[in-house]
Amino acid sequence: MVSTRRARILIVMAWAFIVCVVFVGYKRTQQNRDVSEFLGTMDEKTRLDPEINKDATNAGTDPGGTNHGGTGAKDLSTEPGESFNPEKELAVLLNETPILIFSKSYCPHSKAVKDLLLSEYQINPQPMVVELDAHPHGRELQDYLGTLTGRRTVPNVMVGGVSRGGGDEFRALHASGELAESMQEWGGSMFRIKKLSPKPGSGPGS
Repeated sequence: MVSTRRARILIVMAWAFIVCVVFVGYKRTQQNRDVSEFLGTMDEKTRLDPEINKDATNAGTDPGGTNHGGTGAKDLSTEPGESFNPEKELAVLLNETPILIFSKSYCPHSKAVKDLLLSEYQINPQPMVVELDAHPHGRELQDYLGTLTGRRTVPNVMVGGVSRGGGDEFRALHASGELAESMQEWGGSMFRIKKLSPKPGSGPGS
């Protein structure tokens, strides 16, 4: 009798474990699908129209011509009375631009990637920099990104809703001369990118 009862308990526990695993897997799949579907609804023609993106481009450029990109340091998705939803926040950010640079303002690796993408390449529409240490829900957003992309550290560069790496990956592609080509391949027609020519007198020995 005791053995039968234990067997039944073990069977129930096993089924409960299986249900939990299936549920967690479904939720992660649904999150990825939601992001993909959201991107699919974006009007590529509108996003690439230079007139529509002119204000964003000018806002990120100082009189000297240095491209700084937009900065997301506030909650863009939570309505009054609502709890913060990182999935919804990411969807709103992706609607702003196809390239997101998740960063922390004090992180030297983040600064290196921002300087690289925003100063040495011309990208239209511009990337948006999201400073997680300045965002009111930065910790929650970073935790969600860690679950979604497998990368919890910064910088975390998302292109078209997919994490493409951090400082090491982007510096390596830049050094090999493959960064612009790789990013264009990842993003397709969502944006345009080209490497800027070095300014006169900026090379070694100048």
